[in-house]
Amino acid sequence: GVGYAVLGAALSILLVRDTREHVRLELANHAKQASPLSFREIFLLTSLSDRNLFAASQAGLVNNLNDGMSWGLFPL
Repeated sequence: GVGYAVLGAALSILLVRDTREHVRLELANHAKQASPLSFREIFLLTSLSDRNLFAASQAGLVNNLNDGMSWGLFPL
C-alpha cells in the first residue's frame, strides 16, 4: 500500500503540470465582477433562489456523505 502511495505521489510530482498560467490567461479574458456577492447572498442563492445550484449543492453533499461513510465502513 505504501509503495502505491509513493509511486502515485512521485508520478503526480513529476508528470502533472501546474495550471497557474492557464488560470491567469482565463482571468485576463474575463471582465472583473463589479460587486462580489456576500456570503449571505451566496447562501440564499444556492439554497433558495436557484434550483440548479441547490441541486448541485445537494448532490455534492450526498457525494461527500457517501465518501465519508465508505471511509468509515471500509478503513484502509
